[in-house]
Amino acid sequence: MSRHQLKIMTGLLIGQCHLKGHFFKPRLVYSPKCDRCKKPSEMTSHILHDCKALATKRFKHHFMKPGDFEDISVSQILQFVQGAGTLN
Repeated sequence: MSRHQLKIMTGLLIGQCHLKGHFFKPRLVYSPKCDRCKKPSEMTSHILHDCKALATKRFKHHFMKPGDFEDISVSQILQFVQGAGTLN
């Protein structure tokens, strides 16, 4: 894994990544709302399994709900988040 990929995965795991829900707490953005689906908070769990606007991309990468992550590789998760343009 490259340094950049490791940074992305670490951010996803600890919940500190470039998502509006995280940047809202220290008031770095005006709203934590997801730009894609307009739901209240764009956090890691929202991007990975709740955002309706990313449902097709999640389906393509074979994970749609939290339990699906048990059988998904790190590279598949990275491909999804980088392909969805969420954490680059």
